[in-house]
Amino acid sequence: MDGYNGDPLPGVRFRIDRIDDTGNVLIGEHVTDANGRIELTGLLGSFNITQLDVPNGWEFDAQPIRIAHVNAGAPTLVTFHSPRMGSLEITLADEDGNPLSGGRFEVRHQNCQLVSEFVTPVSGMISIPNLGSGWCLP
Repeated sequence: MDGYNGDPLPGVRFRIDRIDDTGNVLIGEHVTDANGRIELTGLLGSFNITQLDVPNGWEFDAQPIRIAHVNAGAPTLVTFHSPRMGSLEITLADEDGNPLSGGRFEVRHQNCQLVSEFVTPVSGMISIPNLGSGWCLP
């Protein structure tokens, strides 16, 4: 589901493995439907559920692997929260609001490791899409 507002997130791919005495046994890979759900029936026991892929513009859940214990008589619900990727727009202008080109900006990860350097074009504006959480601009 959408980690921001809780809306269903279709197109997320998961791997489901049964946990038994010999290790993990693949049950299959499944993709969430238009309602952001995967519904499996006839399974009992313990399972590893691994988030394998998310749609463009989304991040993996902070905990992409979960263990689910499925018992008879009651549904087992496992929920993953995939946050949206963010974007950053930088505008460089003079005192009168006129765009300035040639301005250099560094984008750094939260730990301040350099990700990339950008230079403003004639429009004075830089747009950086699909940034994962934890980014900062010093």
